[in-house]
Amino acid sequence: MQTQEIHPFLNFILDEQTGRVTISGQSATLRDIAFLSYALIQQGETQRVLPLLRLLSGKNQKDQRALTDAALALWVIGEYLKVTEDATSKVELEGFLEETTALLDANWQKPQPHWLIPDSEGIFLSHLAMYFAAIQANVQHGVGEQGVRLLKAIRELVFAKFIKEGRVISQLGDTAIHGDIVTAAMPFGMLGIEDRILIEALYKLEETLVDQGVRFKIGDLSYGGCERPDLTCFLAWYYAKKGDTVRAKELLAHVETLQAEQGVLYEMDTATANEPLLLAYAMERSGKPAVSSWSSVLLGLAQASLGSGAVRSDSLDSVRLLHLPTGYDDPYVILPYERFPREPEAGDVVSVRLLTQPFQANQVVTVQAVVDGIPAAETIQALMRVTDEGEKVWEAQLGPYLAGDEVSYTFALQNGEKSIHSATYGFRVRSWTALERVHALETTADGFVAELVCGADPLRTVSLAFRADASGAVQLTFAAAGERISGQPAQQAAVAAQR
Repeated sequence: MQTQEIHPFLNFILDEQTGRVTISGQSATLRDIAFLSYALIQQGETQRVLPLLRLLSGKNQKDQRALTDAALALWVIGEYLKVTEDATSKVELEGFLEETTALLDANWQKPQPHWLIPDSEGIFLSHLAMYFAAIQANVQHGVGEQGVRLLKAIRELVFAKFIKEGRVISQLGDTAIHGDIVTAAMPFGMLGIEDRILIEALYKLEETLVDQGVRFKIGDLSYGGCERPDLTCFLAWYYAKKGDTVRAKELLAHVETLQAEQGVLYEMDTATANEPLLLAYAMERSGKPAVSSWSSVLLGLAQASLGSGAVRSDSLDSVRLLHLPTGYDDPYVILPYERFPREPEAGDVVSVRLLTQPFQANQVVTVQAVVDGIPAAETIQALMRVTDEGEKVWEAQLGPYLAGDEVSYTFALQNGEKSIHSATYGFRVRSWTALERVHALETTADGFVAELVCGADPLRTVSLAFRADASGAVQLTFAAAGERISGQPAQQAAVAAQR
């Protein structure tokens, strides 16, 4: 049996024989265990996380896991593997990674019970953000092409269906803003902290659902409609990461007061009920709301985030550097932290953008470029830009370069005397080459393949295949760099047909 304390108000016990976890004396759900694991990872207590991950991914939990529970388990496993690079555990957990990726792929577009309000079913933004985070955390750990396609599909649905009146909404088919909408950015990261469509939604959230704490939604009748400590902690966590310490402290002070007065945190603050008659009925029928050990976990995460920002403003321990050079390779979905152009050509000036989470105006971002193995004489200072969506990013200009140049680049972030570096990214500068003539023509069972010569070198060829399906539609396939498409020489095929 393990007993650990991760902050003064939160103790957990893992009974390794029964697999039961209790937090602050309360039996923990799979959701609670996932966030407990995340909190431990954030505190650097990774050696104590693995038993919890084994519990989350165990076969004995399979029948009990909701789709959101499976996504949370996949998410926190990915966060663990990113921090530890534990190859042994990756092998141990890869079956769960593959199985859960397939499960999400098959079910992510189906209505599910809400992860906070099980009686409410639908397709929710917070669910999509959770699925997105689960896959994104494991892009390097086994989700493969299936996972990458899923990331793209989720974002496409969000931008196609979840934006109304310039702000993101919480549920497909409704324009309402729910109290958990902030999770799309913090902690799940599908939207940026400074994303304009999220900020517009938060204006509405603050206007309609927030007093001292946060309610789930307008018209919520559970226990008469109460503020919830868990949602209040999420919003405080978001503001702490954003750097709005005043607002974060206001929200956290309210939750801390509740905990000090009651000794525990309940799922709902019944003192804030909108409808006293419904509250009285719920109390008579069901008693007090359940104790929320999960709220204690979220309180610890929000306090830690606020503390790291307030006490050590130059700390880079929790800063994320986000740069996806070619985004999701979707011509219609452009991320604010891509490279432009995605595939540079000779003579292009290349813009590279970096998103820092949390963003702080006093951060200093530079880019070191290397061309054909030779570092540039000077680093390039990145400037802060605000995208059309309101996201603040760092942008630097590279190039122009010559055709065939091999270019790599690395971002460096400095805050005070400390600095961190990104991964190294790269590209080969392209150029257009004329196809001089047809070198060979071959037939296939359903079409033909033309082999064409590039430029003056007869050994440099590309293939263009034409194939027709049963409907009469013609498919064109282009193969370069010597990737031949098998076919039969046209002249031989004609002779064979005559015989």
